[in-house]
Amino acid sequence: MPKAPLVAACGFALLLCACASTNVANQENLLIRAGFRPMPATTPEWMTALKTLPKYNFARQTIDGKQTYLFADPRICKCVYVGSAQEFAAFRQLMIDQGLLTNEEAMATLDKVNGPSGHSE
Repeated sequence: MPKAPLVAACGFALLLCACASTNVANQENLLIRAGFRPMPATTPEWMTALKTLPKYNFARQTIDGKQTYLFADPRICKCVYVGSAQEFAAFRQLMIDQGLLTNEEAMATLDKVNGPSGHSE
């Protein structure tokens, strides 16, 4: 088997991995700028959350009677980012401002997390 295609394929795979890590790191920067707090998985509660929440996606939960948005990162920070509805809205706006999301994609993200109405329950 010729080595050039194999080397090219390996290089492409590494590039994809590097891009994915860069995208997650950029997303995490925006989460922090929006006010999300990283909660390291150093307690049994946060370790369980990190394992059970969808990875690199938002989940909405009620914590202490408040709607809370969670974003699990098991690879880079090994933490769960925690934010309020206002911080979630600020994050979506930062993504739009950075050209990483269109308004339509932001609404789709809201629908995915909050349900089709886009409103918290």
